[in-house]
Amino acid sequence: MSHLCNISEDFIREARYLLIFNAKDYSFNENFKGNKPIAGTHLMRIELHPHSFSRKISLKTKDKNDYIDVNLKFPFLDLTPQNKETLYNLHKKREYAIILASNTEMITLGNNREPMTLSIDDEINDNGSGKDSFSVTITGQTIIFPRQSKITDMFRVLLFTYPFE
Repeated sequence: MSHLCNISEDFIREARYLLIFNAKDYSFNENFKGNKPIAGTHLMRIELHPHSFSRKISLKTKDKNDYIDVNLKFPFLDLTPQNKETLYNLHKKREYAIILASNTEMITLGNNREPMTLSIDDEINDNGSGKDSFSVTITGQTIIFPRQSKITDMFRVLLFTYPFE
């Protein structure tokens, strides 16, 4: 018999970073075993604003088979021409694995058999409001339940140290 305690955690979890990897380099078996993509091989690292980040990871069933439906959405505010071009190059391609990192934990979504799709919506108003942004949405489905794990040392260095350029 299991005993579950339904008391809130003693820390605050908030989304901090999204790392985007090429799914071809991260196999279904590695994902199933709980291995992470190789740190430093990401295509893009995006810092997230927790207050405007929307995360929906749902367990669904189709024909008696369970799967995970992923829908992540956040605004991208730094709209320099170079950043826009980078995002446009990633748009509508179903070929990504991602790591979503909070301040203490991380989860991996997608692999070479079940890649995630990144799409961009232009929400630039050109009205002088200063609220222009791109809306970035990451969607996909997987049969591998996303396991939360502590941030490994390699990813801790990658995410939380000052970038030397």
